[in-house]
Formats: sequence, structure tokens, C-alpha cells
Amino acid sequence: RPNFDLLRREELNTEPRVEIVFPEQLLRFIQLRILVPGAFEIAEMEVYGDGFVPRGRYESAFLSFVEGPVNLGRLRITAESLRLGDEPSGLAEARLEVRSGKDESPQIFYSVDPETQDETEISQADYNRLEENRRTVRYDSQNWSNWSEPLVLTADGDYELDLRALPGPRSFFQFALTFTGTSSQIVRVRDLEFTFSPPLAANALGEVALDDEPIPLAGVASTVTGQRARFVYGVNGSVGRGDPGFDGIRIQTPDRPEFVSLAIDDPASVVVPDSVHIEDDGLSVFFPSRAIGAGDSAKVWVRFDTTPLFYSTLFRGWLLDTSGDLPQPLTAGDTGEELGTNSLLVFGSLGKALGSFELSTPVVTPNGDGSNDSVDINYDLVFLVDAAEVSVTIHDLSGRIIRRLATDEQGAGRYSVNWDAQAGGGLVPSGHYICRIEVRAQDASFDRSILLAVAY
Repeated sequence: RPNFDLLRREELNTEPRVEIVFPEQLLRFIQLRILVPGAFEIAEMEVYGDGFVPRGRYESAFLSFVEGPVNLGRLRITAESLRLGDEPSGLAEARLEVRSGKDESPQIFYSVDPETQDETEISQADYNRLEENRRTVRYDSQNWSNWSEPLVLTADGDYELDLRALPGPRSFFQFALTFTGTSSQIVRVRDLEFTFSPPLAANALGEVALDDEPIPLAGVASTVTGQRARFVYGVNGSVGRGDPGFDGIRIQTPDRPEFVSLAIDDPASVVVPDSVHIEDDGLSVFFPSRAIGAGDSAKVWVRFDTTPLFYSTLFRGWLLDTSGDLPQPLTAGDTGEELGTNSLLVFGSLGKALGSFELSTPVVTPNGDGSNDSVDINYDLVFLVDAAEVSVTIHDLSGRIIRRLATDEQGAGRYSVNWDAQAGGGLVPSGHYICRIEVRAQDASFDRSILLAVAY
């Protein structure tokens, strides 16, 4: 129940229009109490003030696509920062979240038998008619994705959110905006738009396994975390007669992969792709000369090398269409007898947080000729749930630190720092030096050292 402070009390009023002016203050509720017992009538009541509502949340309606499931592309949103007075900026933000679904509601409604506690799925209308102790509701995680990680809007400008990480194709889409600010500063959303296109295929399944163990005994792909391994990614795509079809596959990886081979229909028959695009977080393999068109179905296998950096790694995948339609997410499932995981997950083995630790060259020759003038120090952090404190230092042979290259918090991933053979404002003398990395995680600390040389 709100606690009210008295703004004004009028024992006898004879005016048809009453105006009350009071000092500016932050309010949530205003209450009007009539002190006389007789009948009365209020035509209207208006409240005016300056500033903004500090907190609020807006959830859109469930946006449905008339023609059925679609592939989602990118969302663009325009934000504007509003401010009154001289209050410093940066005190307000808006957070955008999205989700997609197959049906009209992300909730499943149940009636509950008070004696046996048995649950029976019912309609929302029937649910609303039941008492609290005779009903329950659960999130429909089979047909709806969870809310995405929020996109934070803090300043004027356009922001973009990649919707391709949402499962699809889906028939429904919803977004939510959470506003946080002060009474004199807020972020306003001016425009929001997103792209979508019809599915490339009626059905698109994917699964991943180790290349040397395509059908693991436990049905789960597992390998040593932090060590490079070869994987085979299977895709089974069935294209409807009215679907555009696909001529490429995109696979998301934990670090920069190396493409090995492509096979279509026959896993033993290697096909030369028309092109391969390698990025730090995945690869795209294109085969328009062997495109899978309307009414066709095909199995595709892509082999590649990469390094898992987490205990569990999700290898997301998409069908691609070079003619311009949006990518279609792959759903984990049984692509055929060639692979036996039915999953896009690969699990690792628990170990130390520091994976590989290596130098781009064992000898630095800072002669200014562009050849080994500096050294890249590369390392992998694995198994980290929370960020760890990482320091990379250069020591002389007595153990004295002569240069600190990195001292910050880092999460799981692949990192690289550079040393230009300088310390104390100038080049170091020729000789041997020690490169040391130390990782301080919550439960343990790890360190490793490598010897390197500087020569002129």
C-alpha cells in the first residue's frame, strides 16, 4: 500500500475548476479523497510535471508472420538520449531483448489436481477461471527461445542486433525494452525495424562429431579442451517445391578454423567448393555449382580443424543462399547414419585454465627490416566461467621484470600480445629473455614461461 503525503487539504470548495500547484517531486501515485458524504462527479483530472519516468519496461505484442515461419536477419534500432538541466550524461540506458517462437504464447497453462498434484494442460481461458492453488504455468522452452542477451543503448545513434542467433525458422517474434534513467535523463527509442525472408528449406538438421569418432559410444562428441581437433559437420537439408534452396553452409567455431574438405551426398566423395571464407569465429563454404534447389534434398559434410576453448562448445550452423535470401539456422538432429551425436554440442575435459602458450618466433631481430622485428605471444584461456586476472611479463635471466605487456581481466578465448624488444624506453641488449604468463582464476592460479632470444 502506498504511503501518501498531504499536498493540499480544502475543507470547502465552491469553484468548478480546481488547480493545485506543489513543489516538483518524484511521484508514482496521486490520490484524490472527497471529504463530504454527498454525491459528486469529476469530469476529468490531469497531472502535469517535468522530467521522465525513471524506470519502465515495454514488451511488444507477439508479432506473427502471415505467410508462416521466416528466417530473421538483422534488427536496427535508433536511440536518442533526452536530458533536462545540467545533469551529467551517461546515467540512462535502454536494454533491448528479443525472442522467437513457433506458436502464439511462450507459456503453457496447466490445471492442478489439489489431491494428487497431477497436471493437465489447458487453454489460457480455462486457466484464468481457476483459483491460484488449482493452476500453474510454465515457460514453453520447446517452442520459444529464451530472451536474448540485452543490447544496451546509452547514446544517440543507430544500433544493430544480429537475429541469426535465434532459432528458426519461426512464425512469431517479440522484443522487449527496459528503460532505466533518472527523473531528468532517459533514453528514447525512435525507430525499430528488422529484416526477414522465407525459409531456404522445409527442413534443415545438423550434427557435429569428431572426424575420427563419428559415432561415439555414448552418443556425445568429446575432446580435450584447448587442443586442436578435426571435426565433421553433417547437414541434412530438404527443400520444398516453393523454397529457394541453398548453396552454402556457415559454421560458427570457438576460434579461427582451418577448412579440410567438403562432401555432398556421399561422405567419401570430396567436392571442391566454389569458395571458402574463413573468419576468426567460423567458416562459410559455398557450392553454387552444386546448389540444392527446389524439391531436392541432400546431405552435406564439412570437415574442419579448430580448438575448443570451453567445457561445452555449441557449433551453430546456417544454410546460405548466395542469391540474397537470409541464412537459415540449423536445428540439432539426426542427419543420417553417418554420424551418431544428433547434437551441435561438443564437450571437453576439465583441466587447467591456461591452454596453449607459444611465440610467433623464438628469436626477435629488431633491425628495422620488417622481419621478426617483434614477437607475438599467443595463448588460450579455457574452462573459465568468470574472467581471470592475466599478466604477461618479460624478464631477464635473473628473474627481474623488465616489461609488463598485459595486466587485466580476460575470459575464455584466444589472445595475442606483442613485444617489440623494448624495455625502459629503448631496445634491450642481445641475449636471452623469459616470457612469463600468469593466470589467476577463482579456484587456482597457473603460470608458464618460455625462453626467447633477442639478436641484432
